[in-house]
Amino acid sequence: MQQAPYGKVAFVNAGVGGKSATVSGLDPRKGYCFRVGAVLRINPGREPNVSWSAPRCIRGAKPRA
Repeated sequence: MQQAPYGKVAFVNAGVGGKSATVSGLDPRKGYCFRVGAVLRINPGREPNVSWSAPRCIRGAKPRA
């Protein structure tokens, strides 16, 4: 699972065993930050446990505090 762009609610799912995902609708002139997460556990009736990476930014973008 990839949160895209970092800090927003939109997610792109790479699927079980997926190694890549495509994020559409980005402006090539702007910078973005991304995080990648792996679902560790599904909890019925609650949010899943997800392990998130540190943000990775491109084109001079800075992660939000």
